Amino acid sequence: MQKILLPLGAAALLAAGCKTTKTVTDAPVTMEPTEFTQLDTMVISADAVPAAPEDYELPVYRAEQDRPNDLKHTELHVGFDWAKEQVIGQAILTFSPTFYPQNSVQLDAKNFEVKEVRLNGKTGPALQYDYDGRVIDVKLDRTYTRDQEYRVYVDYTAIPQVEGGSAAITSDKGLFFIDPRDEDPDKPSQIWTQGETEHNSNWMPTIDQPNERATQEFHITVQDKYKTLSNGLLVSSQPAGNGMRTDRWRMDTPHAPYLHMIAVGDFAKVDDTWEGMPLAYYVEPEYEPYAKEIFAHTPEMLTFFSELTGVRYPWPKYSQVVVRDYVSGAMENTTAVIFGEFVQKTDRELADDNNDLIVAHEMFHHWFGDYVTCESWSNLTLNEGFANYSEYLWFEHHDGLDYAEDHRLTELEGYLQSATGGGAHPLIWYQWDSNEDMFDAHSYNKGGLVLHMLRGMLGDEAFFASLKEYLTDNALSAVEVDELRIAFEDVTGQDLQWFFDQWFLGNGHPEYTVSYGYSDGEATVTVEQTQDPEDFRPIFILPTKIGVYPATGEPTFHEVRMDKRKQTFSVPAAEGDLVVFDPESRILGARTEQRGLATQKKIVERVPDYRQRLFAARTISNAAAEGRYVPDAAIGDRIMADPFYRVRNNGINLADTEDEAVVERLKKIAREDSEANVRSNALRRLGELERPELAQFYMDILDVDDNYLVMTTGLQGLFKVNPTEALARAEKLEDSDSEALIGGVATVYATSGDPSKLAFFERKIDKIDNEMSGEFAGAYLGLAFQNGPESTAKAIEALGSRAANQKTSLWRRFGFARALGELKAVVTSEEIAEQPGMRDVAAALTSQLDKIKAAETNPQLQMIFSQM
Repeated sequence: MQKILLPLGAAALLAAGCKTTKTVTDAPVTMEPTEFTQLDTMVISADAVPAAPEDYELPVYRAEQDRPNDLKHTELHVGFDWAKEQVIGQAILTFSPTFYPQNSVQLDAKNFEVKEVRLNGKTGPALQYDYDGRVIDVKLDRTYTRDQEYRVYVDYTAIPQVEGGSAAITSDKGLFFIDPRDEDPDKPSQIWTQGETEHNSNWMPTIDQPNERATQEFHITVQDKYKTLSNGLLVSSQPAGNGMRTDRWRMDTPHAPYLHMIAVGDFAKVDDTWEGMPLAYYVEPEYEPYAKEIFAHTPEMLTFFSELTGVRYPWPKYSQVVVRDYVSGAMENTTAVIFGEFVQKTDRELADDNNDLIVAHEMFHHWFGDYVTCESWSNLTLNEGFANYSEYLWFEHHDGLDYAEDHRLTELEGYLQSATGGGAHPLIWYQWDSNEDMFDAHSYNKGGLVLHMLRGMLGDEAFFASLKEYLTDNALSAVEVDELRIAFEDVTGQDLQWFFDQWFLGNGHPEYTVSYGYSDGEATVTVEQTQDPEDFRPIFILPTKIGVYPATGEPTFHEVRMDKRKQTFSVPAAEGDLVVFDPESRILGARTEQRGLATQKKIVERVPDYRQRLFAARTISNAAAEGRYVPDAAIGDRIMADPFYRVRNNGINLADTEDEAVVERLKKIAREDSEANVRSNALRRLGELERPELAQFYMDILDVDDNYLVMTTGLQGLFKVNPTEALARAEKLEDSDSEALIGGVATVYATSGDPSKLAFFERKIDKIDNEMSGEFAGAYLGLAFQNGPESTAKAIEALGSRAANQKTSLWRRFGFARALGELKAVVTSEEIAEQPGMRDVAAALTSQLDKIKAAETNPQLQMIFSQM
């Protein structure tokens, strides 16, 4: 599952959804060896063992669920009462005892109206049962042994209810009716499910645990106008009378119940194939022309991951569907992945922001999560860590190593942020309070980062051979972390217990400092681990390299192993050589390293590692911005010519715009760079000049560059030098529903101060629904504030009502509430508070923010909003 997680803390609010530019460093880890003393004789006395305190309690241990009965198959017949938002169902569940004889079975079934329970089917003998609203405890007709099967029939009505949610999965309702009574003209009527973690038992009786596994046959009865989707293959579609139809979906390969799904809606279905296997993309009708671009590279990814793992995609089809108001990012339901509506974009929007990351993530789960499944939520990283790492693997294959490394840096920053302030816990974590606590930057980010370290330590051939061994040995089963370790040990012949103890079962990461010295043909590298032993593991074992980069010629690399709190390594080096610890930046940790600007120049010039280049470019750029360094033209040119766009952007920040040759180069970059992000940044830098003679240049850009990000920046640059022309251009773009362009037009209109432009914000307020939501809301409030208390109060009400509406997206609630919180800080300031009407505005703001806080159900948003 791909979760949408917002950054924590007020400082991170403005950066939500964007790649941060904060410099975070890596750090190696070592474990200090314990000293043992060999004793010739030893006398043990009972008195030497202190008595346990009377109040001693065993530590929490979240074990996998016991399985007295094995669920083998689920046959389900469901229809829907849309008006009442109920599921009308009959289920036939096939079981056999796992080992010991059984005379009862317990079915997870939350908030059901149970009509009857029978043996074998609706004509079979009635069975006695007890039901507490969550579990049906069925008394079987006799005792069954493990070589015998029995079937339990349940006739029921399910009434899915919200009991809670989490930062990762915002509702645990399980099955969702979207606009079921056709009351919202801007929203399609749909039904879809979200089973992870244990939510499918809100609409179907099952054994709702990740270590269960069953085949299925779902008969879904709907109105003819709707399409359906479920796991496996559609084997029949039959009229059911009165304009109804029953679709029969069958999955013959067993998989975990949390992966079972259904979706119903007026979807456009676009078919595709991969090696003779059916692919399908389900989108809203208006996005049908872009469906293959929305899910671009799906066939290529199936080939890539099949070859990489050595296991051909093991399921009968691959479908992807987009639904409204989804409660998470996406979900890897076997053969039928669900995505939130944010992935629906036009071709022009996709050019700026494709969906490769999330498509790859959910697809890789079909090996790691669906084919081989974690036995308990405590082992969730065996699902999510691999899916997270698939993003890196795909980017490395398709977009190049720099792109993959940029993504890995973002993942590292996300993990380090979450682990600070007491947030660290082991990857394999048996002490959680809620199973959904596991869906965090440990299971995802840290899990992927640890796999990358293991790959670097063992080498590609051994790493991927081990993955094949793991998948083959554990196919269609539930696993714990030791089975992963054993696969790697069996392939490599190495004992890896230390690595798994340290990174999977241990806590935290190394925090370390690196310093360098030189004397008589040798460079010294001193590394000290500084992490607090009360929070993190005291010493980490860190195998890595030291790279020596001469001014000319090839670099040399020296294998080293850190296994003490502080160590100094010596390597041969000539004076003037550049020496770098962990030159491929593989270590997962927080690294502190003081290196002068002359050394940073050498890093830019000599080190191919992306993160080393990026940090050096940032350091030089920041020093120049603060007036601590006047870079020479050569280093600026070198950075602007870097192969990766994020490094090039630092070169643009360094550009000396008083030099006309540099201005011309920026114009060339704005016209010709292959990356829209770089073209946009060059335009931004030119915009800082506010030169009237650049107006025609901006207009030319707007005429020829159809990238929304570039158009937005060009429009803002034009406004600075020719407001009249910029407003005229903005008016021509008003009809676009591109969120990037809406944001750009909103910024221009807010700056104009024109009260007539408030109508634009009122028309577009429900079209903005991603990380641009905060920028749009800030522009709306800014323009309204310029036009007096009455306009401000109207904008506050419009934004506040949407931020308090739990049926709107998480991004919209977050962005709108954030903008309202920022306005509150303005209107309550001493300078503004006493102006006419401002007390009423402040009161309206406080009222809206109170409503938003009271309505919010997402725990992470609750925490953020509490600070407003």
